[in-house]
Amino acid sequence: MLMLFFGVGEASRIFLIAASCFVLIAVHALDAVRSVDPVHVQVARNYGAQRLDLFRKVYFPASLPMIFTGLRIALGRGLVITVSVELVAPADGLGSMIWLAWQTFATERLYIGVLLTALMGGAFHAGLRRLERKAVPGASRAARPEF
Repeated sequence: MLMLFFGVGEASRIFLIAASCFVLIAVHALDAVRSVDPVHVQVARNYGAQRLDLFRKVYFPASLPMIFTGLRIALGRGLVITVSVELVAPADGLGSMIWLAWQTFATERLYIGVLLTALMGGAFHAGLRRLERKAVPGASRAARPEF
């Protein structure tokens, strides 16, 4: 369907990746807002908070940990979909390199492609965790088990 709307070029690939990531992030954000404790909202309203104040002071800070979780999951899915789309519709990229290596039995190129994909995923995940630690300092410490 996407190829009918956007053609066979890059636009359909980008839209597929963006749409699949957006759905995950939106679902996590919606769930995060719904899970905010109503007592906190009521206390803020009793102190005279308006709608914008409720968003800035109550909903957004309470939702950030789950939003970052959605971002991390969406980032992983986006990387998998990017490589998968390159496997299906050959282009110049990591997925097409992996597919060509698979077809020509070039196992060293195959393993390099898979290793590069794993390293990119790990680097993206580490960067997002670092950003989360700066944006929500208490959440990442509480979510990490101490052994």
